[in-house]
Amino acid sequence: MNITVNTSNKTYTGKNITTSVTVKNGSKTLKNGTDYTVSYKNNKNTGKATVTITGKGNYIGTITKTFNIIPKKASISSVKNSSSKKAKITWNKDTQATGYEVYISTAKVNSSYMKTTSNLSLRKSTSTSSKKLKTIPKGAKVKIIKRNVKKTGKYYWYKVTYNGTTGYVSSRYLGKVYKEGSYSKIKTVTSNKTTTYTKGSLKKKNQYTFKIRSYKTIDGKKVYGSYSNVKWVTIKK
Repeated sequence: MNITVNTSNKTYTGKNITTSVTVKNGSKTLKNGTDYTVSYKNNKNTGKATVTITGKGNYIGTITKTFNIIPKKASISSVKNSSSKKAKITWNKDTQATGYEVYISTAKVNSSYMKTTSNLSLRKSTSTSSKKLKTIPKGAKVKIIKRNVKKTGKYYWYKVTYNGTTGYVSSRYLGKVYKEGSYSKIKTVTSNKTTTYTKGSLKKKNQYTFKIRSYKTIDGKKVYGSYSNVKWVTIKK
């Protein structure tokens, strides 16, 4: 028999996890349950799972393969400027992990874009009474065509594009867009019961991004779940 087993890592789901098995005798593909059986061991929780293929009827022999069940995607619940030049990162507990790794990046201003701080309308000209071209939702990115086109009071107008439409937006409705820099690991948490870490020595007025990932130690080696979504913080104090 020629047996092919998918031994790639599988992500924890809380249910028994199986993998694909193909058994052939020459060019003939054999049938599970008729020509062979498949059984599993330790295939629910994170760690090493075992799959056993046993020949049946005219086919004899047994083969055993293993695959890893890794932690699910990590999840950060909050990042706060907790005290002077510090950021407190809090994440959701993962009982199926051995521990967690925490990563930081210094955010940089993306000079090509701004983001809206409230719902507003893209205007045909630099006037609040001009024709409304398109509504822009809060948090949407607009690409800057030209800055400081016209000043009205203490605010400037920006010429921008949003979803293919070009128009004008007052700077009173815009905020900075940041892009992530390179990440570096700042902490390895060795207990899955620990769900917070405070990073100190940050620079006031700077923005930082954080992400984490869970890991499981299997046969003395770490296997990782997916990185969490990124959380941002501005160091105001």
